[in-house]
Amino acid sequence: MSLYMRVLTRRGAAGLRICLAFMLSASAWAAVSGASAVRDTSYNDTKGEGKALVQELLTRMPPENSQILGLLKVRPPVGEIVEIPVRMTTRLVDDGWHEIYETQPVRTQPGEVFIVKHHGTAPSEYLFGRYKTVDEKPELKPLKPDQLYRPLAGTDFYLVDLGLEFLHWPSQKIVKKEMRKSRSCRVVESINPKPSPGEYSRVLSWVDFETSGIILAEAYDHNGELWKEFSIQKFDRKEKRLTEMEIYNVQTDSRTRLELNFEVKTETAREGARPPER
Repeated sequence: MSLYMRVLTRRGAAGLRICLAFMLSASAWAAVSGASAVRDTSYNDTKGEGKALVQELLTRMPPENSQILGLLKVRPPVGEIVEIPVRMTTRLVDDGWHEIYETQPVRTQPGEVFIVKHHGTAPSEYLFGRYKTVDEKPELKPLKPDQLYRPLAGTDFYLVDLGLEFLHWPSQKIVKKEMRKSRSCRVVESINPKPSPGEYSRVLSWVDFETSGIILAEAYDHNGELWKEFSIQKFDRKEKRLTEMEIYNVQTDSRTRLELNFEVKTETAREGARPPER
C-alpha cells in the first residue's frame, strides 16, 4: 500500500507508512484542509532539509509482506454512492518492494490492477491492467509517470496518488513548520518542473515530526488552483490501525472514501489473487 497507508496501518512507529493519503501510514491522523493556494515561504529551507526528508520517506521499507482488504465508496456530485471492493498487497523483493492495488468489477466498471515497484530514491516502475470478470487475467502494461493521471476504477484516487510520484520530482523544500490537529508538522512542497494540463503542478505534504508520516496532502492543478485534498477520517488507537481515509476533488465536488476492513495474514497472501466477492 502507499506510504500514507503504510504509516498508519499497523504496529505504531515501526509500521508507520501512511500519509493520512492520499495516503499514507500510522499514528493519530485526522482530517484537515484549507491550505492557501498562495505559496507560504515562512520557513527558509537553505540546508536541503526537504530533500533529505523526502529521501528518508522514499527509502523507508515496509517491515514485512502484508495484505489489506477494503472498500472504496465513491460519492459523485450527482447520483448514488458506488462501492468497489479493493485489495492492497505489499510484497518485499530483493531490490525494494511492490505495492499492488486490485479492484473488483462493479457494474460497467471493469476490475483494475495497479502495481508500483518501489526502488528507493530511484524511479519507480508502474504496471496497469483491466479485467471484466474474476476469471479473466489482466494484461499488465507499463506506464510512464505522465500516464498516471487517471483514476483507479473510476474513483477520486488517481494512480499518481497511489504511486507517490510527486516525491520523485527534483524540487522538494520545507516551506513552513506548523501544528495541524495537535500534531507538529513540517510542510514539504513538491514542485512539478513541467506540469501539463491535467497534471499536478505542486503538492503540499504535512509530515509529522514524530513519525515522519504524511498526515495531510493537497494537490494543485497546472494553473496553481487547489484540486484535491486527502484526509484521515478514522484511526483505531487500540489496534494502531488506520480504518478510514478520504480524498476530495475540490473542483468536481466528488469524494471517495476508503474503508479498510481487515488485514489478511501474510502467509495467505498470494500473487495474482482477486479481491473477494461481496
